[in-house]
Amino acid sequence: MVHITELNQADYDLDLYLSWLQNVQDNQFIEAVRKDYSKFDLQKYLESRVNNPQVKFWGIFLESNKFIGTIKLEPINWDSQTAWLGMMIGDSSEHGKGYGSQALNLVLDHAESVLLLKDIFLGVHKNNAPAIRIYKKSGFEIHTISNSQITMKKNLTRLVDL
Repeated sequence: MVHITELNQADYDLDLYLSWLQNVQDNQFIEAVRKDYSKFDLQKYLESRVNNPQVKFWGIFLESNKFIGTIKLEPINWDSQTAWLGMMIGDSSEHGKGYGSQALNLVLDHAESVLLLKDIFLGVHKNNAPAIRIYKKSGFEIHTISNSQITMKKNLTRLVDL
């Protein structure tokens, strides 16, 4: 089981997070990954997201409080009630264990019931079959396909009390 905690409130290891963003081999499908990513870059990135009304950013933690990844909604368009989702299980030793699906479902539930969003979009590299499987299992459908990217969309449906 995983839990998510807003990154501005979480106790997380910035050096560990940075190591994921520098690990090109294990995280090849994550856009921000590059060997020259610095701690300064990461701190500036995180500072720009804290208290930003168009961003909800969580750390993904195991029950033991081990920090294994991040998940975010960014940008959130409050007028159209839409958002873009990004997720990274940066700790490659935790890949394939269902933690991404669990975190995704927690965020989708929050997006629907608390944030009252209608649609969630995401981009995924077309060769990232494990991620595409997770997203399809969670109800995302292919929206558009380009050379290397697939855009997926999930409509969030709320039950109306009568």
